[in-house]
Amino acid sequence: MAPPRSRIAAMIREMGRLPDHLRRSITWVRGTELAGYAHIQTALETSGPACNT
Repeated sequence: MAPPRSRIAAMIREMGRLPDHLRRSITWVRGTELAGYAHIQTALETSGPACNT
């Protein structure tokens, strides 16, 4: 189940305010709450490791 678009938009908006070095340090946990992480990474023009827990 993907998170609502409004949640993804809010994450992009808020995380976009972070300095570049902090955005590059984000590690994603691939749970259902972050099912939109790939879209967020693309919007922020960054990539980060994903943790399968």
